[in-house]
Amino acid sequence: MIFMALLIVFLSPLTTVPLTEPTVALEQRASEPQQQWVAPLGELRHARVTRIGTVADLVLAEDSAGGLTALDPATGQARWFVQLPAPLNFWPVAGDGVISLACGQTMVVVSSTNGTRRFQTSEGSVPCNSPVADSHALYVPTLLGNRVVATSLESGQVAWSYQMAAPITTPAQLVGAVGTRSVLVGCDDGMLRALPAGLAVPEHERWVAHVGRIIDGPVIAGELVLVASADLVLLALDASSGVARWRHLPGEALRCAPVVVGDLVLCSTDTRLFAVHASSGQLAWEQEVHARPLAELNGAVLDVRADGSSEVREASTGAVLVQALPSDVVSNHGMLVQLRGGTEVVGWKLGR
Repeated sequence: MIFMALLIVFLSPLTTVPLTEPTVALEQRASEPQQQWVAPLGELRHARVTRIGTVADLVLAEDSAGGLTALDPATGQARWFVQLPAPLNFWPVAGDGVISLACGQTMVVVSSTNGTRRFQTSEGSVPCNSPVADSHALYVPTLLGNRVVATSLESGQVAWSYQMAAPITTPAQLVGAVGTRSVLVGCDDGMLRALPAGLAVPEHERWVAHVGRIIDGPVIAGELVLVASADLVLLALDASSGVARWRHLPGEALRCAPVVVGDLVLCSTDTRLFAVHASSGQLAWEQEVHARPLAELNGAVLDVRADGSSEVREASTGAVLVQALPSDVVSNHGMLVQLRGGTEVVGWKLGR
């Protein structure tokens, strides 16, 4: 509580200054990023901030003393803080109002709203990737046995354990509407498998789709599951059935998970950045540039270039809006968030 109180005192808005000296494309006239807030987490925690990332509507900052701080991306205010028993094994994914944290063999489930611990256990199997939870159960993809194990959040007892045909290679994710929700995992046999979520023992997978080796992990966008495959194809699957809605073949190996901006899906190869329409998979535009899309930013896309610098592009055309941004930035709710020097997390707003 002392840490939270000090953090709120320190996070007052500062005088706006430019992030660097970015080059702005003349035809777009995007304004420079302006600093909105600074969170001096390293000073307050007496520890180095090791990494930042986004989950749902939060920016999470992990520090070397085992702390995890959730910040509001718009204001930099601390929403909650959790002391972890060990460093995070994997970056967490969003569940149903909760965030599941794998720390060694310990699993911690916290409320995404206030950080309250909903569940904690050290009894389960070692995870091979990030777990996920809904309001009933924690679903853990295990390293040994190639299983997804569901544990009741109420009783702490294992509800079921389902063995996959091959090792699991992606985080567990929730997909589909309540009542027909599935736990989604990719395996190294090239199959993407959806298991019925809940405490009832699954009799079989809800669906299985051959997608090839998944790059980075599936991206869930409404009723679509988007997959960048090592089989040189960008796939859109129906979330409820696993049936392919469309395929786009760029003719080269894909290098990252896709990023969704409105009705566009952006992805990249070694030589090209391109966008296709989410509804059809038809090519919208492509550019010969070494850039990898990172995240949506106010209807634009944040990407990182081969030299490590970041930039912002117009998603609808690929035109550059702002160049020469640092590489250690993420985006959430229209804000650029930077980890600076391992001591500060800084929020920037891009005027357009």
